Amino acid sequence: MGFNFEDIKLFGKEKEIYEKFAKLVGPGPAAFWKDTCMIMQEFLKLQSSIHIVSHLLREIESAIRSVLQTVTEGLKYT
Repeated sequence: MGFNFEDIKLFGKEKEIYEKFAKLVGPGPAAFWKDTCMIMQEFLKLQSSIHIVSHLLREIESAIRSVLQTVTEGLKYT
């Protein structure tokens, strides 16, 4: 009987952010967000939680910047 990540349910603002990441940025950043929420809700008690969460948030930020850069570059040529 193992741990299933699909069992993690997001509610409220966490769920809203997850859905927006999945739709607007991609499945990777959405998964990073869900993992971040899971760690912060202490489903996993890790000694390195802060480090892992900060890394996940940097990856999300990088993905958002990449999407925004693509959008703004497209606007330059219209």
